[in-house]
Order: sequence, then C-alpha cells, then structure tokens
Amino acid sequence: MTEAAKKPKRPYSFNVDKGPFHDNGASPWFTPIKLGTDPALPPMKLNFDTGARFIWATSTECNTGACTMPGRVRFDPNTSPTFSWIDQNEVMIDFGPWGTMLAKVGLDQLGAPLPGLGVNFYVTTFYEGTQFAELNWDGGLGIPTGRDPDPRSSNLIQRMLEASLIDPREATISFYTDPTTKTGTISVGQFDETLVVPESEIQIPFAPYLAGLEYIWTTPLGYWKVGDVDVAVDKMFCHDSGSSQFKGDVSIMLSAIDEVNRQLGETGRYPNLSLEFGTDRSGNPGRFTLTSDEYVTLIEAGEGEGNYTININPLAGLDNLVLVGSILMDYVYTIYTWEVSGTWPYYTLGPGTVRMFNKRNGPQIIQNRAQ
Repeated sequence: MTEAAKKPKRPYSFNVDKGPFHDNGASPWFTPIKLGTDPALPPMKLNFDTGARFIWATSTECNTGACTMPGRVRFDPNTSPTFSWIDQNEVMIDFGPWGTMLAKVGLDQLGAPLPGLGVNFYVTTFYEGTQFAELNWDGGLGIPTGRDPDPRSSNLIQRMLEASLIDPREATISFYTDPTTKTGTISVGQFDETLVVPESEIQIPFAPYLAGLEYIWTTPLGYWKVGDVDVAVDKMFCHDSGSSQFKGDVSIMLSAIDEVNRQLGETGRYPNLSLEFGTDRSGNPGRFTLTSDEYVTLIEAGEGEGNYTININPLAGLDNLVLVGSILMDYVYTIYTWEVSGTWPYYTLGPGTVRMFNKRNGPQIIQNRAQ
C-alpha cells in the first residue's frame, strides 16, 4: 500500500449560504470556496450541483453582462500561480433546456477545507441571459452519479477518493440547509444522525432516465398530486441540488399549474403537493407532502421581485420527468451514496441508494412512520 493510500481519511464539511431567491429555477444556495492560489482573489461562490457532471467557474475570459454582474467573483487564469491550461479550444457546455455556455478547460486547486485538491474545470468564456445573470453562484461543483462522466472535467468525489481524502466505503455527500437561518452544511464522508428523524427514512434507488442523462439522480415516480388530483403517474423523478423549482415535462407542469390555480380559485387556499417515490423501512412507498409554506415563495430579487411564485416551470425536452430542487430539499436531509469499485487510485463510481429524512424540529414532509 502506498503512503497516499495510508493517509488518514476524515469527513469534510462545507458551510453553505442562501442568497436571494430568484425566479430562474436555480438553487439560491452556494458555498464560498477558494479556487486557485491568487491571494487577491476572494473565495468563489460555488454550488454543489447534483444535476451536473462537471466543475465550472466564471472567469475573466467572459465579459458579458451576466458574467460581470455586481458581486460576481471571476477567476483569473493569469493571476493564479498554480493554474495551467488543459485545452484552450472553446467547447459548449449544455445545461439542457435551461441554457448553454462556452468555456475552455483548465487545471487548478480548490482551497479550504480541501487541502489544495487539483481539479480540471471549465473556465467560462461566454454565458448570457437572465437565468445566468440571476445566479447567486460564480460556478458549480458537479456531483453526478458517476455514469456518463464528463471527458474533460474532474468529478469532485472521484478526485477526493483518488487523493485519499475520503474512504471508498464512505463515499457519501449529505445536504442540510435551513431556509430560515439561510445557512447550512454540506458534508462529504459523514452523516449527522442528530439532525434527522430516523424512522422517517426513505430509501431512493437509482433508475436511469435517458441515455446520455444517466449522470443525474433519477428514480421512478409513483405519482405527483395537486390536492387529490393526479398530475403525473408512473413517470420519472429527479432531485437536483442545483435547482429550486419543480420543472420538467411541459404537459405535466402546465397541468400542475392549472390545477393549483383552479383549486386556489375554488377554495381560496393553495392545495398541498404530494409525491410518491422510494420506499420506507417497511417497504412501503415513500410519501412526501409540501404545503404552500414550502412551495409558494417570495421572489426576493431579479425579474418579478416582490411577487410570489408557486415554483412550477415547464421545460421542453424533459419528457416524462418531474424534477425539483431546494423547494423540496430544503425540508429534508438528503444523503447521496456511491458504489465504488476498483482499487486506489483507479476507482470507478456508480450511483448508490439515496436516503431522505425528515429533519428534527422541521416540517414533517415525509409522511411515512416506519417503526
């Protein structure tokens, strides 16, 4: 065994902060992390994104209005002594129906709490549009399933395994966010049992959505109801930490919007939204219910500022898929797990079982109570 493989492993925790809520469908959450070794560059605001398979950062190579928004931190390839180019040919980065960007590929280090971990990442040269301009982040750290790996960008969890920072038996990442305090913690290699209601556990198996999109975390969806009305049955479901709203299949989302508005008009109250996916400890389907306190939110900045939104958005090209981010994930404790094969340093990652729990002292979104 090499010295690197013998290094003691420990969990890594990252503080997360919630920026203003925008109506752009992107998560408001970010983590301040140093990228590169330019002493004058402050930490960048990076999102841990389970809906992406790559690492990217806004850079001084991009001078659009969206890249130069007030408060945006831009990585400068010319001022970090540890930076090197991998490929200076521009490539298009595709976020699906949400948008695209152009970028080159570079190599540099991520800072504390990571000990100078080297990663290949996309150095942006162009992105534009309201959805990008309203991002609270300066970049993203993709947390994919391990399938359909990006050929140019590093996978953060795999790099941590290769650098012997975490044990292959503890290849996990957990998300705990508190929208009230606007703070939270993302932990790699650990799970804080004191934060959850153990008997509420729902196990969520991976099932692929479409070829080429197997890097997103998807599972069968039994139903999505607005009140007592089914708007989706036997479809696919994705929980995405880089997103905020419900979004996906156009016909499903339009039906959900219509049904929310119909029931609001008839009763004067927003209906509950209910979902069925995964299984509890007794093997029963996992059942989740969001009230208007969770899914109706104030738009705090950008287009529509000062208005309320029900956070349901059609996106062409995501047929038969219901996706949601912080609108659900802010109210459950989520643990992603990987199946790791191979030996150091040649590891291969695949999707393991995801677990969700109700939080102690939080709304009891998960309705199951398996004993």
